[in-house]
Amino acid sequence: MGNCWWFTDIFHTTNGGLNWGEQTSGINSSLNSVYFINNNTGWVVGNSGIILKTINGGTIGIQMISLNIPKQLSLYQNYPNPFNTATNIKFDIPKKSFVKLMIYNSLGKEVSRLVNEVLNAGSYKADWDANRYPSGVYFYRIQTEDFVKTKSLVLLK
Repeated sequence: MGNCWWFTDIFHTTNGGLNWGEQTSGINSSLNSVYFINNNTGWVVGNSGIILKTINGGTIGIQMISLNIPKQLSLYQNYPNPFNTATNIKFDIPKKSFVKLMIYNSLGKEVSRLVNEVLNAGSYKADWDANRYPSGVYFYRIQTEDFVKTKSLVLLK
């Protein structure tokens, strides 16, 4: 019998495999297989009948919104807040840094990792699709080598 691998996190690349970022799948089931029919559309299959689909290549919804170099690292309040299933979080990076942007539930458990990679200086926006999560208060935290900031957000369904 061959080796079997099970994962609960998904790794993605946006530059042909030069750098890889980790994206938490948001489920507590093992992921067993990945299948893409083109660059954007694919499925991940897991235990207990779990099927995840992407139509954007698995990107996690982060985009640079300005090339202007900010004077300091900033984390802004998410918008909208409160929100129903989707919100965005803006932040500024004054120098090239390894950045983590995570979402935590009210018990302090990480439920989503929006950013986990080196980013160039600039202003960014990360989207969080909370469709799979229950209503409540959540926290988002940005962390670099020399900066940590946490803010709260409210999901109302």
